[in-house]
Amino acid sequence: MRNFLILTLGTAAFLFGAKPQNDIRGIWLTEKGQMKVEIYNAGTSQRGKIVWMDEPTDSRGALKRDENNPDKKLRERTLMGMDILEGLQFRNGQWEGSLYAAKRGVTTDVTIQKTKEDELLITVSYRGFTRQQTWKRSSL
Repeated sequence: MRNFLILTLGTAAFLFGAKPQNDIRGIWLTEKGQMKVEIYNAGTSQRGKIVWMDEPTDSRGALKRDENNPDKKLRERTLMGMDILEGLQFRNGQWEGSLYAAKRGVTTDVTIQKTKEDELLITVSYRGFTRQQTWKRSSL
């Protein structure tokens, strides 16, 4: 549900879209500062892609690849620009979807809560284990 601001000046009215408080779109720095993820609209859900990495290249100077992916056909794709958050839907006061952890080559359940205007609480669940971290709003 979108919030709107209506500004009336004389006989003219202007309608401005206002960001809802639960809007998580933007660029976020992960807790350890190793990458930045841009969360963006993708149809009826939201996604998040890697837009910056502190170490984007391997020892040969080539962009790091998704070498731990269980699907051998996807192991040659680069991590930079890759979607790692998918299917994010706002339900029950939080965002729910999946997160792909390239280091381990696994996809986990994820919930995201906006705790402050510039902070997200990321909760990852996989095989009965739960881990939390805080991401901070950033820029490129």
